[in-house]
Amino acid sequence: MDLDERDERAAIVRSHFSEREFGALERFYAEGQEPATICSEMRLTMDQFVTVRRSYRAHLRRLRNPTAWDELPAKAPFCMN
Repeated sequence: MDLDERDERAAIVRSHFSEREFGALERFYAEGQEPATICSEMRLTMDQFVTVRRSYRAHLRRLRNPTAWDELPAKAPFCMN
C-alpha cells in the first residue's frame, strides 16, 4: 500500500468518529493524557472511552490488513454526542 492510499484510508477511518470521540482519542494517543482525566474533563464514562478506543484500534487493524478493508462498517455503532 502506498502512502497516498494509506492517507486516504486513514481519513476514512477518521470520518467514522465524531469530533468529540476523535478529541478523546487525540488526547489519549497524541497528548498522552490518562483515560481518567479525559473522562472527567470530557464527561465520559470509562465504558464510552473504552468503546471508542476499541473501535479505533479495530479500524487501524483493518487499515493494516487490506483484505479486511471491505469489511469496514459504514459508521461507528455508537455516538458520544
